[in-house]
Amino acid sequence: MDYVFSADPLVARLYPGCTGPDLANNYLCGELTLIEGDTVKIDRLGSTIRFGGQVTLGANTTINKGGQSADLTLDLGASIFLGTHASITANVITTSSVTLDVGSTVYGTISTSTSLGMVVTKEGCVVTGAISATDGAITIGNHNTVNGLILAMAGAITIGSNSQIQGAITASAGAITVGNYSRVYGDITASAGAVTVGFNSVVYAALFARSGIISIDHDTVIEANINGGVGNITTGENVMLGTALNPRNIYSLAGIVTLGANNIIGNVSTHAGVFLSVKVRKFLALARWRVISPFRIMRSLVQLPALSALSPY
Repeated sequence: MDYVFSADPLVARLYPGCTGPDLANNYLCGELTLIEGDTVKIDRLGSTIRFGGQVTLGANTTINKGGQSADLTLDLGASIFLGTHASITANVITTSSVTLDVGSTVYGTISTSTSLGMVVTKEGCVVTGAISATDGAITIGNHNTVNGLILAMAGAITIGSNSQIQGAITASAGAITVGNYSRVYGDITASAGAVTVGFNSVVYAALFARSGIISIDHDTVIEANINGGVGNITTGENVMLGTALNPRNIYSLAGIVTLGANNIIGNVSTHAGVFLSVKVRKFLALARWRVISPFRIMRSLVQLPALSALSPY
């Protein structure tokens, strides 16, 4: 069935229970259930459809296909579920959960605003805009692409393996976990939780954790600085910060910094913590560091001269 949201009564074929539009191009609906092959089309720019009930899209269903996300807002008072390979071209706002099944797509942004408002995407999903959750967690599946930022004010953020995040990842209270073989092009910032980056991943920007631990698995690249607060910082083997010709730095306010074998990094600075290093391939000399707290080195291999970036004696 093809449903058409239009002000022209000769063209309109609204879903049962829907009314509108009003002068502001708003439609009011109860719940919405599309079965496989159903479509919803919009012929008025700047429309909003408000749903009081649950929205369920079956496999291969579409809303506003071929349109622009700026042309349509879906404002929901309940949850929304996109079935396999379903797609929405709209900005989605809800007070409840958002679930994208395998291969589904949202051409637009997703925003949830209550503790029920978790966002879950399964294998192979695409979201072209930002994803934000006021209270709920955000879980991104394997082989996903998110072209905007990801923001969780209270919940955790989990990114599956082989996924690509074009924007920043920010968690105000929860932990951030990035899966193996993933790519993140914006800063990763956790105000209170831990940050974990899986193996063979790349972060093309900086990494911050104000109070939680930072853990970087083996064979991962972080192209900017790692900044830690009171939590410990640990890297696995063959981790690179920056590039071999332009290594970047690790800074820890009070945590223990432990580096795995064959890391390539620039400076390591810890003001109130302890620094441990095992077989660092390229690392500046440590003899000229000013140390404010207990400090010890284990089996370090120093290959670069001291740099002036750290305070000399």
